[in-house]
Amino acid sequence: MEFKKGSISVIDDIFTQDECSRLIKYYNDNFDRAIIRPDYRNLKFLEIVSHYDQKPFDDFCKKNVSKIMDWMDYRYRIQRAHIERRHPGSYMKWHLDSAFDLTVFTSVTYLNDDYDGGHTVIRPHGDETDDHNIEIVPRVGRTVFFHGAYHDHCVSEVSGGERYTIPMWYMTMPPDLPDKHKWWL
Repeated sequence: MEFKKGSISVIDDIFTQDECSRLIKYYNDNFDRAIIRPDYRNLKFLEIVSHYDQKPFDDFCKKNVSKIMDWMDYRYRIQRAHIERRHPGSYMKWHLDSAFDLTVFTSVTYLNDDYDGGHTVIRPHGDETDDHNIEIVPRVGRTVFFHGAYHDHCVSEVSGGERYTIPMWYMTMPPDLPDKHKWWL
């Protein structure tokens, strides 16, 4: 998939129900490594690819993250990825992704849909109202791709159950990288 700055794409079934369940189990089995973000209402996330290291933590993460990369044009590489769990009452305010200067786009993959709320909402660039917002309804294995530094977006409040997702941020691949499958450096 070639990604254009203003586009928003939704692809279903990148992961099967079983793969999503195993990723949730992986998160819960490795919870002791999860990072707590008090600035996001104690959001707990498990880093699986870091911009500091660029290598997946282990072969399990590499295998699963590579399924998302199979949909991508190989001009991109993962800048950061993690599995996150949002509890009831958690949400993300409207924002633009600004953590990294080189970020070209973002994706969110839903690992479960047995919770209430927790929708990703995207406001098209330049729209100052909520009249044209795009609400992504969670579905197991669904991935939404969009330019997170271009489109304002938020996560509505999770009102019941726990929401598990894999958010990822991407940058353009260095042109001199010889191995097209080397999406981590």
